[in-house]
Amino acid sequence: MRGGFRHPLIGTALPFLLPPGLHHLKFWDEAISEGAWGKPVARVAEWLRQLVDLELGAPSS
Repeated sequence: MRGGFRHPLIGTALPFLLPPGLHHLKFWDEAISEGAWGKPVARVAEWLRQLVDLELGAPSS
């Protein structure tokens, strides 16, 4: 690394390296997307998951 960087940022999708809040948000949104709160909410949750890429590397269907 060259330049004036003081703090390199390393991105990862490994679950054990994610902040706990993000990990819980991912599983909450998966449950909602699968219909835990009904079909209309599931559509919105799936849209949100795809919008912010909460899949964390999983292939989309």
